[in-house]
Amino acid sequence: MTNTKPPIWRDYRFWQIAVQCIAVILAIAIVAILWMNLNRNLQQLGIKFGFDFLQQEASFDIGETLVNYKPTDTYILALWVGLINSLLVAIAGIILTTIVGITAGVASLFDNWLVRNISLVYVGIFRNTPLLLQLLFWYFSVFLVFPKVENKFHMWGLIYLSQNGIELPGFTFSPEFSTLLLGLTFYTGAFIAEIVRGGIKSLAKGQWEAGLSLGLKPRLLMRLVIFPQALRVIIPPLTSQYLN
Repeated sequence: MTNTKPPIWRDYRFWQIAVQCIAVILAIAIVAILWMNLNRNLQQLGIKFGFDFLQQEASFDIGETLVNYKPTDTYILALWVGLINSLLVAIAGIILTTIVGITAGVASLFDNWLVRNISLVYVGIFRNTPLLLQLLFWYFSVFLVFPKVENKFHMWGLIYLSQNGIELPGFTFSPEFSTLLLGLTFYTGAFIAEIVRGGIKSLAKGQWEAGLSLGLKPRLLMRLVIFPQALRVIIPPLTSQYLN
């Protein structure tokens, strides 16, 4: 008895391949239609598709610049200024938020009732408040109520606060830049505080008892025994927060 091969359309593998091919063709067709519509609309508006506009005059000002920039400069220089500003916020924010987050995370484990609860209140408020609302708070309720430039308030003779922003020796941060930096610092610092607290709490209780039995004071115990071991748990989620 001879076995006859079934028709190809009755083979499920044929339909799997056919469906995939049809899906790819439809995707290409949709992209092609959208691309033609885009080109047609740009031609009707008299706009050329490409990056030639980068050499055109930007015609707008940027409040915070670390390089020489004026409105008559090109778009590409404006983008470069924006990139530098973004890197400045990121680097300064990572440094400050690490300090704030580690301090709050360690403080939440203190035996001191006041210190512990201040840390818990800070984390609870800043973690559960939208970032945009916090930025509005820093700008309208903090920097805009600072004294005017002629009556600026100074701290330790090094930091000056006014409606002009934060003045440091050799640097002046505008209210907008300071708002962004402080908002991101305290918002992300609350998440880092929980990461630090969780990493420390993940260690076995015996590590604390062993350090105390050796006569280490709580500060030395945290710095020499507990925190170094907790880093293996802290670093992976901390990296994700740095990306934020």
